[in-house]
Amino acid sequence: MIQNQRVIYNGTDVSTKVNDYRSGTQSFNYVAGQYLYIGSVLPMNNIYFEMQSHNNIASNVSIDIWWGNAWNAAVDVIDETTGLFTSGRIQWATNRLKGWDIEQDSKDVTGLESFSIYWKYWIRLSWSATFGNNPVIKYIGQKYSTDDVLYSFYPDLSNAAILEGFETGKTTWDEQHYFAADCIEKDLRKRNIIKSRNQILDWSMLQEASCHKVAETAYRAFGQPYAEQLLRAQKDYTNSLNLSFFNVDQNANGNLDPEERNISTHFVTR
Repeated sequence: MIQNQRVIYNGTDVSTKVNDYRSGTQSFNYVAGQYLYIGSVLPMNNIYFEMQSHNNIASNVSIDIWWGNAWNAAVDVIDETTGLFTSGRIQWATNRLKGWDIEQDSKDVTGLESFSIYWKYWIRLSWSATFGNNPVIKYIGQKYSTDDVLYSFYPDLSNAAILEGFETGKTTWDEQHYFAADCIEKDLRKRNIIKSRNQILDWSMLQEASCHKVAETAYRAFGQPYAEQLLRAQKDYTNSLNLSFFNVDQNANGNLDPEERNISTHFVTR
């Protein structure tokens, strides 16, 4: 994973701290004017931030994309975290008149001159105010479902006794949602649908599959008494992947073009 995504903050490569949802954290006492740089193997239009502790100062995020030897502002930015006040997704679009450039060497990227990281596309994030409350980033990556969506499919998994039975002190299925995202991405690569998770531009298309994978993981842990539920979750996971339109970025421009949306347009003439 570290080779696929690189994260630079305050002159330090923090990739090992934030690329694995299972371990590691990164203090993020952000000061206005700083940047968080993310390098990826392909362009992307969204990323999920899992916060261990949150910022409490109102702040707006800005996103720039490296293209044409300069940083260019992304458009249509939507910040579900509201300035990292909470965990959530930040998404954006590439200006249709601009694009992305892959850089052979990060030394050629403004702000990354002290690093030698090869063949990456780069974005940088900044916020309009200095953060408060000593925020800590737990994970930067992908998550396709949440407990709220999971419980609409599997209400029994909301039972506190079920959570406690899976792991002492457990109150959410967050780790299993991240595990499900990994499984989905591996399955889509096996099917030659994607080469990188960055190609998944419409993450919502994978919500249902992710819920079924979380349920499959949970029921497997409980053994024979939940064998029937396990088989149903496995079947539903497979079916949801087989029937989904994935809306992936096929031309590496970071936008979901009309021809990539799996829709048909019919013109009527008279």
